[in-house]
Order: sequence, then C-alpha cells, then structure tokens
Amino acid sequence: MRNRWIRQAALLALLAGAVWAQVSAPVLGYLPDGGQIHPVMGIAASAFVGPALDFGGDFLQAAVSPHQDFALVSSLSSGTVMIAQPSGGTTPVAGVSAFPSKIVLSPSGSAAVLWFASERMLEIVSGLPGSPVVRSVNANFLTGSSGDLPAALAVSDDGAWGAGAWPSGVWAFGPNGEVRSLLSGERGLALTFLTGREDLAVATSSGVESIADVGGSAAVSALYTSDGEAPAGLGVTPDNSKLLLAEVHGNIVTIDAATGAASTVSCGCGPAGVFGMGGSLFRITGLTGSVFRVFDVRSGGVFQVPLAAGVQGQASTASAIGNSTGGTR
Repeated sequence: MRNRWIRQAALLALLAGAVWAQVSAPVLGYLPDGGQIHPVMGIAASAFVGPALDFGGDFLQAAVSPHQDFALVSSLSSGTVMIAQPSGGTTPVAGVSAFPSKIVLSPSGSAAVLWFASERMLEIVSGLPGSPVVRSVNANFLTGSSGDLPAALAVSDDGAWGAGAWPSGVWAFGPNGEVRSLLSGERGLALTFLTGREDLAVATSSGVESIADVGGSAAVSALYTSDGEAPAGLGVTPDNSKLLLAEVHGNIVTIDAATGAASTVSCGCGPAGVFGMGGSLFRITGLTGSVFRVFDVRSGGVFQVPLAAGVQGQASTASAIGNSTGGTR
C-alpha cells in the first residue's frame, strides 16, 4: 500500500509540473527601460512586462539582439561595453572603447556598430555574441559638432560594412578602410541593412530608397514614396520580404521589398524606432507610462504590452534596444 501511495504521489507531482510548464508564460523578449532591462512574457496579443533583471548595476546604453538572446550594453558607472545575458551575467567585450554614444545591432544581431561622438569614431564589432572582433573607423571628416549623433546607423550581419546618415549624406565604411558616399542631397533619417546581405535601405522624408551591394555597384532605386512624413525607424523581416517603416506621427508602413506595395496602420503613438523582437514582431516604442507597443508584420496588428501588477518602470533615457534591430534611428 505504501509503495502505491509513493507511486501516486510521484505521478501527481509529475503531472503538476507538466501543467505548470504549460500555463507559465513564455519569454517573448526583452525591453530596455532607462538603465534596466525587463523580460517580456507571453505572446504579442497578451504579453506583460516583468520585473527588471538584476545585472548588479544599471546601463547607459543597451541594444538587444533581434533573436532576444543577448544585449550589447555599456555600464552606467564605467562605460565598459559588455555582452549581457538573460541569466543576469555580463562579459566585457575586449577591444571596444568605453562610453559609446550610440549602439546599433545588425538585423540578426551578429554584428554591431558603435558611435563615439567626441572622437568622431565608429567601432564595428563582428562575430557576436561568442567571438567578437573589433575594428575602428576614423570619421573625423564628417562635419558637425562633436556632440552630434548621426541620424541613423546600420551594420551588415557579417560586420563587413557599417553605414551612417549625417547632414553631408549617407556614408558606408568597408572592411579594408573603404569610405563610400551612398546618398547625397536628401537627408537619410533611418537605415537598415537587409538580413545577411550588404544591401541597404534608407528612409528619408520622401520615402525609402534601396541601395544594392554597397561595396560594389551601390545602385540606388526608389522603393516607396511617402507623403512627406519624417521616418522614426526602419526595419526588415528575417526573410527580407518586408520592410517596416515607422513615421514620427504614428503611421506604421509595411513595404513589400520586391514590389514596393505598401499598407499603413496608425499605432496611436509616437514611435521611438523599429526594433526586431524575432520573426514578424517589432517593438516600436519604449515604455511610456505603463505600456509599450509592438507591431506584428504578419497580422498587421499593433499591441500594447503593459507592466505586470506591482512592477515599476523607469523613464527611458538609454538608447533603445535593437535596434534594434539594425534598422533603428
């Protein structure tokens, strides 16, 4: 009899564990908020923001991989650039300078570009997250005060090419010291490389331009014409089939990368950029009040994600994650 009770208790415990595994919320991704990073639990249509992860200190800058498996961050106290893991661990990235002014990840998160305003320098990191390799790019020829940020940055997934939008135009920086002027005249305001490719998309107030093979022909063609709305961010789906354009007054435009056909919805918000959260899901705002917003390219829906009961957020002062999302402002 006793053995039967033991077997029954063990079976009940196993079943309870299985039920708990089914009902507990999965991790959808991670949200930067001020100097903290919060897990986002659930699915897009019914997600919530959990308590901030404990990294032993706050961050000045943070960019979360579109795969949501790590973040590239800089320490608020020391400026050290580190890889932050969802477990709460951090690993310094050797060879990267301290206190970057901006951090942007590539579309798949395998490379990053960092801007250092006072030195007018870029650092491009490839091989993320496991085998980072760093190279520096002198950008002193760019005009403007030392405190100016580029309007947008982007980097290809292989880390070979970085790009930035400045008042003098869109510039690309290659693996062997090449510097190329890609677009002059109208100002680029948002950028993204395509996933796994060295093709660049540039958003201006007039629309979206496609620049094929930035290291070769760099052929420019118009992909989408807007009505004059300034872009807030630009992203691309993992399969390169769609571009996602967020405009400052709240329009979210999905553009077919092959045909240029576009559909538009209003998010009822002020987009902060376009930051990949895996698959067809993109974050388009930071935490404002007690919610942030995501857009699902597949469904065309905008969803509000609230803070869980009892969870406190900070004012969002750090760079947004992505980001991106390559493809961020």
